[in-house]
Amino acid sequence: MSSKNSPFKVESKPFHKTMEIPSSKSHANRILILAALCKEPVFIKGLPPSSDVEVMLDCLKKIGLKITNREGGVVVENSFPACEKMDGPIRLETGDGGTTNRFLWGLLARGKNKYLIEADSAFKKRPQDDLLDSLKKLKVKINEEDDCWFSLQGPISAEEVSCLQIDCAKSTQFASSLLMCTFDLPITIKEINLSTSELYLAMTKEYIQRIKLGQRSFSIPVDYSGASYPIALAATMGEVNLLNAKSIDPFQADAELLTILQKMGGDFTFSDEGLTVKKSKLKAMAIDAKGCPDLVPTLMYLASYAEGLSIIRNVKVLRHKESDRLDEMFKILRLFNVDFNYDEPNDVLQIKGLTQESAYIEHEPFPDHRMIMVTYLFMRKNKGGVIYNSSHVKKSFPDFFEVMS
Repeated sequence: MSSKNSPFKVESKPFHKTMEIPSSKSHANRILILAALCKEPVFIKGLPPSSDVEVMLDCLKKIGLKITNREGGVVVENSFPACEKMDGPIRLETGDGGTTNRFLWGLLARGKNKYLIEADSAFKKRPQDDLLDSLKKLKVKINEEDDCWFSLQGPISAEEVSCLQIDCAKSTQFASSLLMCTFDLPITIKEINLSTSELYLAMTKEYIQRIKLGQRSFSIPVDYSGASYPIALAATMGEVNLLNAKSIDPFQADAELLTILQKMGGDFTFSDEGLTVKKSKLKAMAIDAKGCPDLVPTLMYLASYAEGLSIIRNVKVLRHKESDRLDEMFKILRLFNVDFNYDEPNDVLQIKGLTQESAYIEHEPFPDHRMIMVTYLFMRKNKGGVIYNSSHVKKSFPDFFEVMS
């Protein structure tokens, strides 16, 4: 990896901004999959400019869905698998997104054609077996291939399996994929070892229920994962007004940041002008992060500049994300002289706050959008620096540097 990959220079300067945040890719990819299975056209307004969503749209078009632009959104029609192309194997470049890959596999399993799956190399290292083994139990053919990662060929059979258990210890995306691809089949999906990201599973079930009740028009809410970065920076060194954040989303785990911030002494308000967050004297937190693992890097940043000893429990699931985010965050904390300790057997992270200001730093984070954005927070709070791999923010927040700077 070149050390000159996508450098961005971060200036140390006050943070006072009014901005809009991209909408949620977690909402978007769930609605796209269910829309693909729906026999009637579905209108989706406000899709985010996320690379995960763009890859999903591209794959849906390649397998036969008709997707057209209309009035700030898209209309999905044709219905899979009725629209399925049957003129030979179709090769799909599925990127590195968890929701893109895992949700798409479930959808493809409803068809009869053979699909050649090629994901990015980083994604191939993440856990997949629980989902793929479950699809095999539903008589989906999944085989190694010479010219791709693997091939997948359905259709799902509901004749021999009426109830299927899925292990959610590593990701609830496995269960979400199975729930969506079988929502209109006589198959019961039973989640076991449900220990993390439960709200995302609730989000999936909510959209399935809406589709069953006949809803055919959806508007994507703001992404609280992306919003966490300006919120955290404002809470520690300025003020931000997020124009399109009008309320807390009960289905986004990362919206929990506002509840945590309130307990830390943070200052924020909702109004007709959106969400306003102002700098406050923060005190240490003690939280169980099992429900909001994607939020943990941002919480580590906040804990570094809060008074007292913060305790964050249940963080080891971060090892199974786009990178080993636990290890990558430890590198970042050390770079910025943060005093921390991780008790791995008990899965407890302690961070001593009120970190002293560090020097100008150059850092090449793993090409993981969340590691890059949290590195920006630390640099902006301190003496500035240079971030490499900056282009990877396109996964969730393509204009992150422009709107933050």
